[in-house]
Amino acid sequence: MGQSVPHLHQGPCRECCCYYTRKLFPSVQLQAVRDHRGRFIDVFCGYPGSVHDARVLKNSPFYTQQLHPPEVRYILGDSGHPCLSASICLLTPYRMPVLYPVQARYNSKLCRARVIIERCFGMMKARWCSVFFKALEVSHTFAPTVFTRCTILHNICMDNGDIVEPEEHGGDDDGNDGPEPGQRGLEPGDDARDLLAAAVCGPVDCVPAL
Repeated sequence: MGQSVPHLHQGPCRECCCYYTRKLFPSVQLQAVRDHRGRFIDVFCGYPGSVHDARVLKNSPFYTQQLHPPEVRYILGDSGHPCLSASICLLTPYRMPVLYPVQARYNSKLCRARVIIERCFGMMKARWCSVFFKALEVSHTFAPTVFTRCTILHNICMDNGDIVEPEEHGGDDDGNDGPEPGQRGLEPGDDARDLLAAAVCGPVDCVPAL
């Protein structure tokens, strides 16, 4: 799971400040879930850029309708998402600084696994840089449709072997890299994360997906 914040030419006239990120450009949130092949399996777009990733998640059909994953599978998210075992099983990194070597190794494994979602965003930005890196001059109500269609086209390209190498563009996204304010205590998915961390830190790695 990953989050991106495509740019808008300008925010809507009403409540336009809600669309501005910490870097002071108007945007909308694009929440995306991909599989191990780099194909998008769920996208949710349209919340203003200032809304925290965790709030976007908990208002998305992916969360409220428990669309994924099946039992004994996990969704991996970044530190902007909550660690959950229900309604969906979403595991996130341990907060820094970690307390034990087991946690450090788990964080490293999770980071390596999440490279695919970052690569997906990078490929879309390389293919449609005019959409993701320049201000999109369409109505904010139509922008989510544009961004969603880009993810569909990405899947079609992947299915047909049309691969574009992502370009290096650091610092353009403004996703939330910490927990939502007021959500810094124990989380519902801590036990599941501890079990997975113990599994990946055994003498033989028994979780190939990580």
